Amino acid sequence: MADEVLDSVEQGERARQWMQQNGSNIIIGILAAIAVLFGYNAWKNNQERARGELSDRYAELVKAVSDKNQVTADALIARLVESGDKTVYASLALLEQARTQTEAGKLLEAVATYEQAAGLSKTDVMKSLALLRKARLQIALDETDAALASLDKVKHFEVEGHELRGDALLAKKDTDGARKAYKQALAATGLGAPNRMFLEQKLDDLGS
Repeated sequence: MADEVLDSVEQGERARQWMQQNGSNIIIGILAAIAVLFGYNAWKNNQERARGELSDRYAELVKAVSDKNQVTADALIARLVESGDKTVYASLALLEQARTQTEAGKLLEAVATYEQAAGLSKTDVMKSLALLRKARLQIALDETDAALASLDKVKHFEVEGHELRGDALLAKKDTDGARKAYKQALAATGLGAPNRMFLEQKLDDLGS
């Protein structure tokens, strides 16, 4: 029994000595962990606040475009683009700008804006959307090779991609290539899809 008491006392003394030698390091480690946690939470809160502010700016942009207030719209787009490395709102803003440029007949400017939007996009879906719209304008400008190059980078929107490829190839007088692309688009289109009739008409026009 006495031996057990002595062992207990000895273990307690060793623990006390170890805490004296290492206690400050433990406290520092705990404080560092707390600092990191608070720092992360502060960073997360700042990120959420920034996203909320950019969302508000985008809503303002949509209203400015609807009101045809181009000066305000351009200023908002510039502000959103500056934050393009953090959110999708920069790409959305540029897509909106390119749309208004297209409606104004400024097709070359719109092509450049769609290219900028694709470059800023953080997701393949957003990038594909910008590239598809860019390719459509390039076909309208008779830049068919450039349009095909844009379509090569598209990873989503299979139906639209094949259809536009068919349009570009048809513009290049490549009837066989266009027919193949339209058939691929049709194969990927649901039976009840509203654009199915137009794809069938394009194939019929080629005598397929």
